[in-house]
Amino acid sequence: RAPRPGEVDGVDYTFVTAGQFQQLIDDGALLEWAEIHGGLHRPGTPAAPVRAATAAGHPVLIEVDLAGARAVKQAMPEAISVFLA
Repeated sequence: RAPRPGEVDGVDYTFVTAGQFQQLIDDGALLEWAEIHGGLHRPGTPAAPVRAATAAGHPVLIEVDLAGARAVKQAMPEAISVFLA
């Protein structure tokens, strides 16, 4: 989606076109992603910055739903998951 007023690309989110997002999926560059509201909204977590941070010894916190947590755990078996209800 396009940034909303006040949102900054690369700060709040990384905004990409639908085509760019599909390419990220095809390339396996996302740890997890979903289609919400019939595909009108497609959030995802890019793998590269997460892997870079963990490789540097930094903890990473990712807020995702249960399906996203499963996808992250499959991509990164060493990940520790905490479920809050």
